[in-house]
Amino acid sequence: MSQLFAIVLIVGLAAGSAFSGNTDAWIAFALPHQFPTDSQVNVAGSSSALTGGPAGARGFVHVGDDGHLYVGDQRIRFLGVNITASSAFPNADDARITADRLARLGINCVRFHHLEAPWVKDNITTGQPGTSRTLNPQTLDRLDRFVAELKAKGIYVDMNLLVSRRFLAGDGLPQQIGKVDWKRQHVIGFWYQPLIALQKQYARKLLTHRNPYTKLTYTEDPAIAVIEVINESGLIQGWLSNQIDNLPQVFIADLQRQWNDWLATRYANTDALARAWGVKHEPLGRQRVVNGDFSGGTTGWVLERRAGAVAEVKVDARGYHGKPMLRITVRKPGTASWHVQFNHPGITVKRGRLYTLSFAARADGKRTISAGVRQAHHPWKQLGLENKVTLGHRWRTFTFSFIATEDDANARVDFSRLSQTGAHFDFAEVSLKRGGDMGLTTKQKLETGGVPIVLHMPHRPVSKACRTDWLQFLYDTEQRYWLAMRDYVKKDLQAHALMIGTTVGCSTPNLMNAFDIIDAHAYWQHPHFPGRPWDAHHWYERKVSMVDSPDAIVPRLAGKRIKGKPLFVTEFNCGER
Repeated sequence: MSQLFAIVLIVGLAAGSAFSGNTDAWIAFALPHQFPTDSQVNVAGSSSALTGGPAGARGFVHVGDDGHLYVGDQRIRFLGVNITASSAFPNADDARITADRLARLGINCVRFHHLEAPWVKDNITTGQPGTSRTLNPQTLDRLDRFVAELKAKGIYVDMNLLVSRRFLAGDGLPQQIGKVDWKRQHVIGFWYQPLIALQKQYARKLLTHRNPYTKLTYTEDPAIAVIEVINESGLIQGWLSNQIDNLPQVFIADLQRQWNDWLATRYANTDALARAWGVKHEPLGRQRVVNGDFSGGTTGWVLERRAGAVAEVKVDARGYHGKPMLRITVRKPGTASWHVQFNHPGITVKRGRLYTLSFAARADGKRTISAGVRQAHHPWKQLGLENKVTLGHRWRTFTFSFIATEDDANARVDFSRLSQTGAHFDFAEVSLKRGGDMGLTTKQKLETGGVPIVLHMPHRPVSKACRTDWLQFLYDTEQRYWLAMRDYVKKDLQAHALMIGTTVGCSTPNLMNAFDIIDAHAYWQHPHFPGRPWDAHHWYERKVSMVDSPDAIVPRLAGKRIKGKPLFVTEFNCGER
């Protein structure tokens, strides 16, 4: 299979030096920015020895009947690198030098990535303040020149269309788009038509503009070998990673409208839907929580502190609208989020029975905790409910129904992930009762478009039939997006390049089979960030040998192949520095 890999440079050390720690025995190695053609590092020997002339000189790259890549009647393999963000826009001298250097190193493909990076002042979408709809002419000119230099050295291009673009209200979108981070914006773009239109508009502006240095548009240029629709994103993946649940209502409402339209093609009315889904409405029973209103102080409740965590609990008799509330103040967190927990043990639950947990809560600011019901003993299994809950300054009441997964005579209502620096959490009116609603409430009707979307962490349980319908709806919606983007680039814009949807893993192999090339990404022991995401000062990597691991990278990649399709690996690394 044709594959696109990043360069891995292996430097040999003197025998024993890597283990002895004697740095005097290490060999100094420096690769100069420019090196002569007779250098041993010069893999190609001359700028186009591996490619036989400028990229595209023999026509467009295509997939042969055997599933391999060809230019004309000759096989071609790609050894490539990612060039990201501002690095994609070098000045004229750097563009020429970089293209020559890559060619001498044997690179014959470059993947242009993060052209719209929001952390770059003059990224490609900064042509007009307040909108991402206008290409920056100076940035685009630098990209064009770089593409021309690469092409002259026999280096092909993989062009990414959507990687890190931040959509703005000035693009003609609701103001609420500004409250959504760019990665979750891209998930919205799988169903929200205004965002899909913006993606198409960008593709047209970028791919059909004429490069003044090659005299060709990117749709016409055979040096543009590959076009990728979107980097590492999928609708089903977005739902599974909880990127949809807390989106602004304007976007949820549009998804719910499409969900109800989809259901209406399958079910005649709400009654038919309720029968298929096994909807239940059970009256609430007796209270299972002792002292849930904290009128008895902390009786029945336990505050756990582990790994050096310091936290205290206090009841305010009139803190919740004149009624009792309980406050937990975290003075010092432990080393993990669960090292401060607050729970009520000694509750009996029965497998298969429906229960409803409700409580009021607030915090000193935006804080995410977990609320659920689990065993109050080893092995501490959750018993059907464990939801993340985002708190703020104002009181909110939360209600979650669930079906108990096991019989247990010592279950507990559990509030966890409280180990957060300087936090305080307030709780009131905690209740756990038999009964509730499963699937739909009596007010949620298909006829009025009132069937809510299925949240990844639902407030009420849903049946297997309901979840099956929901996943099929997500699949159908995602498939419609992929086919629309593919056909727009291929048919409307008449691009000749081969296409990738996204990497398998972020979408399914079934959906990616609609494209010319299958893509995969692999990171062995990717950094972990225990605090803030991508905190450059606080991260670690697990020291795990790839050789001794049955789930190492090669088996993972092999499992993502599709018969008759080339496999690319457009991102690969062993940790990061």
